[in-house]
Amino acid sequence: MFGLTGAAISLVAIAASVVAAIVVVWAIASRYKVSDPDEAFVVSGSKSKTQVPIRKADGTVAYETRPVPSKVVLGGGGVFVVPFTQRYNKVSLETRQIAWRVQDSPSNQNILVNLEGVANVKIGGDEASVRAAIERFNVNPLNIEAFVQQNIEGDMRAIVGTMSVEDINSDRETLKDRVMRVTGEACSEWGLVLEGLNIQSVTTPSGYIQDLGRSQAAIARRDAEIAEAEARRESEQKRAEAEQQIAEANRTLALRMAEIQQDTDTAEANAKAAGPIAEAQRNVEIYEQERLAEAKRAEVTEMRLESEVRKPADAGAYAMKIEAEAAREAAISKAKGAAEATRQAGESEAAANQARGLSDAAVFEARGKAEAAADEARGSAAARVVEAQGLAEASSVKAKGEAEATAIAAKGKAEAEGIEAKKAAYEDMPQVGVLEIALDGMPAIVGEMGRAMASIDSLTVVSTEGASAVTRQAANLFTETEEVMTSVTGFGISDLIKGAVGGAAAGRAAVEAHDTSRGAVDPDLPGVTHA
Repeated sequence: MFGLTGAAISLVAIAASVVAAIVVVWAIASRYKVSDPDEAFVVSGSKSKTQVPIRKADGTVAYETRPVPSKVVLGGGGVFVVPFTQRYNKVSLETRQIAWRVQDSPSNQNILVNLEGVANVKIGGDEASVRAAIERFNVNPLNIEAFVQQNIEGDMRAIVGTMSVEDINSDRETLKDRVMRVTGEACSEWGLVLEGLNIQSVTTPSGYIQDLGRSQAAIARRDAEIAEAEARRESEQKRAEAEQQIAEANRTLALRMAEIQQDTDTAEANAKAAGPIAEAQRNVEIYEQERLAEAKRAEVTEMRLESEVRKPADAGAYAMKIEAEAAREAAISKAKGAAEATRQAGESEAAANQARGLSDAAVFEARGKAEAAADEARGSAAARVVEAQGLAEASSVKAKGEAEATAIAAKGKAEAEGIEAKKAAYEDMPQVGVLEIALDGMPAIVGEMGRAMASIDSLTVVSTEGASAVTRQAANLFTETEEVMTSVTGFGISDLIKGAVGGAAAGRAAVEAHDTSRGAVDPDLPGVTHA
């Protein structure tokens, strides 16, 4: 029924062979295992040899080759796992982080310390480490984690007990190195590698570290505040120094600019003043030459005044004095002769009076000559002084002052000598002096009387004599004035004039009246009294 031909049978056989071959190939391929770089295979059911580390009594490690019932394929390798007779397990070679914690571990100060951290652990990458780890931990990560935590805690407690809390907290690097060295040796025996250890926190249940922190914080805060204040002080000091340097630089610049400006102004002023200064110097030289010239002219003027004014004045005064003495002597001799003749000849009193009148006339004549000579000398001196002043004023002010001083001195000296000459004449002829003073004062007296009459705006005369009463009243004023002078001096003006020009009888009466009131009569010189 189902008869097959030979060709069909052959085709089926070929297909079956192909399928079988494919199945075989698939089966073989599926049993060939290749590990990742971070894992290893442990093939059980196949015998192999391996190097087993053996620790000797002296502490050294020796390796011995021993047959093992499993095979280890490291990362990146491949292996054919025989079906039904062999089995393989994967072992991770990657690093894993294991958190650890140590609670209430006493320090060498018996202060409980809590520590927390993380350890970096992995299975060694060699065949022996993989075999040791898989034998001890059965490729269970929890077993590896518990082992590492227990070893770190034990070693950490042992090492913490030898250190102070301050060292544990501050020198964590030393603590970490010591723990890694001890725990790392234990891990290596179990096929593990302790790659790193981090201490994340160190605390004390009693708050010891916090207290240290507070004190240190206070110290740090104090130091920080001090440092901040010091930095602020240094900053302010630097700023003040900088401002001071800036101010000094500005002051130096201002002073330099002021010096430059002063030099510039001085140069400009000197340039502007060069001409006036030179002109002033020339003027000074001119004034100096003029002063010398004026001094020479003053000397010449002094010499001229000496020769033309002073000496002639001295000569005139001396001549007047000699003439006055001669006239006086002549008058005295004449008077004595007349008196002697009167006494001897028994002449009458009229003759004696006439002699005295002649004597007074001679005195008046001598006085007149003396006054005329003195006036002439004064006039000549004044004219020459004016001439000298004019010459001096035409020069400089200084020379003018010197010339004026010289002229005034010469004039004063000449006037003084003239007054001295008049004084000598008045001593010899006192009546002449008195008469001159009285006559010199009369114009002023009459002027004041006339001014008093002139100030009257209107005048009403109550008299039976009519307007002639006014004239008579004015004449009475002169009469009353003479009476006042007579009461004060002892004789009136009319008496003096009559004695000088009216004759011997009137002169004798005036002189005798004066002698009676003022002094005795000189027996040798009638008409001359001694005060």
